[in-house]
Amino acid sequence: MASTKNKTPVAKAKVTEVSGSTDATEKLHEILQKQKGIDGILTPPYDPTKLAGLSEGSSILPQYIEAVTTNVDSFGHAYLPIFDLSGKEATQRIKDAMEIEAVEGSAPDVIPEIADNVVDGKLRQVRLRAKVELNLLRRFFGSCCPDYSFVELRMRMRQDQLTTGNAYWEVLRDAQGRPSRFLLASSVSTRLGPRDKYPTQVQEWTPVSDIRWVQVPQDRYFRRFVEVNPVSNTVVVWFKEYQDPRVVSRMTGRAYPDQAAFEAAKKAGELKQEDKPATEILHFVIPSLTTPYGVPQWIGNLTAVLGSREVDSVNLSYFENKTVPPLALLVSGGRLARGVVPRLEEFIESQVKGRKNFHKILIVEAEGQKTAGGTSGIAPTMKFVPLREAQQQDAQFQEYDERNWDKLASSFRLPRILVGRDRTLNRATALAAIRFAEEQVFEPIRNRFDELMNRRILPELGIFHWRFRSNTPTTRDPQMLAEILATLSETGAFVGREIRQLAQDVFNREFTDTDAEWANEPFELHMAKVRGAQAAEKKKNGSGRLKEAGDRLEAEGAPATVDDGLDPVHGAGRIQGTPSGTEDDDGIETPELA
Repeated sequence: MASTKNKTPVAKAKVTEVSGSTDATEKLHEILQKQKGIDGILTPPYDPTKLAGLSEGSSILPQYIEAVTTNVDSFGHAYLPIFDLSGKEATQRIKDAMEIEAVEGSAPDVIPEIADNVVDGKLRQVRLRAKVELNLLRRFFGSCCPDYSFVELRMRMRQDQLTTGNAYWEVLRDAQGRPSRFLLASSVSTRLGPRDKYPTQVQEWTPVSDIRWVQVPQDRYFRRFVEVNPVSNTVVVWFKEYQDPRVVSRMTGRAYPDQAAFEAAKKAGELKQEDKPATEILHFVIPSLTTPYGVPQWIGNLTAVLGSREVDSVNLSYFENKTVPPLALLVSGGRLARGVVPRLEEFIESQVKGRKNFHKILIVEAEGQKTAGGTSGIAPTMKFVPLREAQQQDAQFQEYDERNWDKLASSFRLPRILVGRDRTLNRATALAAIRFAEEQVFEPIRNRFDELMNRRILPELGIFHWRFRSNTPTTRDPQMLAEILATLSETGAFVGREIRQLAQDVFNREFTDTDAEWANEPFELHMAKVRGAQAAEKKKNGSGRLKEAGDRLEAEGAPATVDDGLDPVHGAGRIQGTPSGTEDDDGIETPELA
């Protein structure tokens, strides 16, 4: 038998495996798992319903989405002319445009001669057309959304796009075939169909010059869209892509070349009699290289979004599931009498807790240990030991949560001041951060939206002399506004009435209008006129004083002549009298009388 004297004791450990998964892991798998598809319909890479629910329940994601939405789409829009039709260069711009149109398709060395009266007539025609188009623009964007304003439609679209990566407008047309209504389609229940195998020829508007657009044929591969029931995963209704000239069945999604073919299919029994042509969908997408669906820009930090939510859940569960009491009562050399423990708990609950019992005294009695011959003779001792050091004093994982905020900020490329998270900035750094976000994030997003409106919406409305432009935020800082107004006043860029209107924001009040001369001309020009008038008045007054003095001298019998010029030294007129005259303190030379 082997000896065991020199063997080293071995400690044994048992590892217990935790079965199951956390809620965060389950949510992550739900979002990333492949969804059940519908025949003929493309399946989105991430479940839009799960993404929308995750955004609503997140503690950090909605703030960034709201920051982008507010700064991009909440300031309204303006209509700008292609060029200033009332300016001095309008005639030349019209002439240049007419020359460009004349040489289109001809030899480049042939330069046509266009008479001035023809150019003037074209300018009047363009001005009238521009007035009609401006009226149409204002009426369209004032009524294109039946339930809310166009600004509200843009903001809701942006929230959908930033949350799920996709947003959809349903476009309705009037009897003339022009867009008349925009409706927000659900980004949760809208799905994409595949691209057509064969192209469809369309007529697209293309500018030839500043004043003329033409339609050119273009082949495009369209797709169809469907609205699905997320519960039953079935198709509810079909849509066609915006600017698809074909007639598509609203019930079956079949495409027909024109309305006559669509009606013929209904008569032949291919379509139900209650079937109608599908409306159009305009798709706003955050592009992805792997799918025709859009992908939200924060999807790479999906685990950070889920992790911050779990941090909040852990900290919340502490109040219900904490196991470390704030105080412990230690008894040595004895024990508490029978029934003391429940009475002690009841006393603390009802007689000690609260403001009314702030000064009450707690008395606890203990008895010594008993032996066969009586007590042990050792007095029992009691001691209250605070356990606050073992308790959790603050929320857990705060640094981890802070890093998650930084990750989301980098996903949207936003400074943290825009979501109220940075407390270390001063005025200069805050303005620099906001300027960076405006130039690098918000303005490019506005430009993309404006480009879509100008290329795909306005030509469909027959608008060719105006451009849609999203407004940028205007400063409301009185000090900054005052500095801007001072600069504008010095440079003469605005007339007095315009500066007065802008100054209303500085004083936060409305000024009454005025017809004064200074209100209709640059302030510096008006002040130059005032200074010139004052100088002329001063010169006139000086000459009058000299003439009055000369008349007084002549009345007294002393010949004198008045020099209407100004004395180069004293700046006043001079009376020429006898050579022996003396000069007064006011610079007027008075001759001595005989």
